[in-house]
Amino acid sequence: MPKPILSDSLFNASDVSEAIVDTIDLGVINTNLGVVDRSSIITATTGFAFYYQNVYSFNGFMFVSIYIKHDGSGVTTEQLGTITDSSFYPRVQAVFPTVSHQGDLAQAINFNTDGTIIVDNPVDAGTAGWWSMINGFYRFGSV
Repeated sequence: MPKPILSDSLFNASDVSEAIVDTIDLGVINTNLGVVDRSSIITATTGFAFYYQNVYSFNGFMFVSIYIKHDGSGVTTEQLGTITDSSFYPRVQAVFPTVSHQGDLAQAINFNTDGTIIVDNPVDAGTAGWWSMINGFYRFGSV
């Protein structure tokens, strides 16, 4: 008979999965998998507001989901926010596609390596200010 991949004690256990779990050192496992809420490190600049802001880091990646509003008319290619902690600046420029409201649009929202967040070529086509939603992730930290 070929040698089992599991040790003899695990191979012969009545409940193999329970026997395997019993041998795992759970002290080395982070129960939340290292996911940290970083929503407070991204702030809106004057004229913009962030709604439904969810920003989480995990293993050197930042996941970003933000609903953005600019009141009134006159939104242009400009800075809409800042990453306030330089430890979490993108390694390279991260370009996020946008989903918008009432025909509002933008070419992209760029997360730059200096921590600035820029809306690129926005168009305010709606009647209730300029709205946009971004979802995406980027790699942070030194290269």
